[in-house]
Amino acid sequence: MNGSKLRLELFSDAIFAIIITIAVLEIPLPTSSSYTEFFKSILIFALSFFIIASYWNDHRRLFEHIKRVSEPLVFYNVCFIFTISLIPIFTKWAIERRDSSMPIILFGVLVLFINFSFGRLTATGLKLSEMKKNILKKYSKFFYLREFITYIFFSIIILVSYFHPNVGLGLFIGMPIMNFIASAYGRKDGFDKVTK
Repeated sequence: MNGSKLRLELFSDAIFAIIITIAVLEIPLPTSSSYTEFFKSILIFALSFFIIASYWNDHRRLFEHIKRVSEPLVFYNVCFIFTISLIPIFTKWAIERRDSSMPIILFGVLVLFINFSFGRLTATGLKLSEMKKNILKKYSKFFYLREFITYIFFSIIILVSYFHPNVGLGLFIGMPIMNFIASAYGRKDGFDKVTK
């Protein structure tokens, strides 16, 4: 295996693990009068966890097809890791201001930035893959369509969160959980179909 690629993957995996650990430490311990708030804090952590887990899974799949590392790839990987490392801060803010719409809205804006940085990483990584041209073309179309749909979906959730923060939170939690479960149970998504 390419040594630079391995180092980049190990670095990224370590950061993903640290981010999840920091996010879970933001959950306050329950008291006898705050069980409801405690469980709501766990739901907010679940949002963070499954967003991170979904992006880790997409990152893993992308790097299975990358055969060599370039400086632009390293740059976009670092940018992606930077955006996703902000999740614990927004998790803490959302936990501390549970009834405010602003933390949920800005959490959604952060996810849009994460999606954008991962999109640039994916576009750069695909150029370094050894996929056949016809498969690469199919995947590129699939990827840009999925990216566009993600922007639309999260923009709608951000709008909903402005008026109904709890509904927005539920939608934010539901999307990455469904995405992760679908991947975990081996359902064939577009990536698998176009790369085989």
